[in-house]
Amino acid sequence: MVLDAALEHAVPLPVMTAGEIVSAEDAFDRFTRWCRTARACVLRGQPVGRVYDELVARADRHPMPVRGAEHPVTGRTSG
Repeated sequence: MVLDAALEHAVPLPVMTAGEIVSAEDAFDRFTRWCRTARACVLRGQPVGRVYDELVARADRHPMPVRGAEHPVTGRTSG
């Protein structure tokens, strides 16, 4: 079980969603910076943002089956 955070019901949904988007973008940006030089990153030295964009585009063209999932993953469901 993962307990992420409680929802703040006093905040309008668009404001809450915008905050989640900013947080996700920030985490992705931190990952790409780490991945530039970390030996543990499989994508080290590659343009991680471009690799991600290409993966999403490929999933849009050819949905990717996921073991145990009801539906394959598409670019729309990847984020």
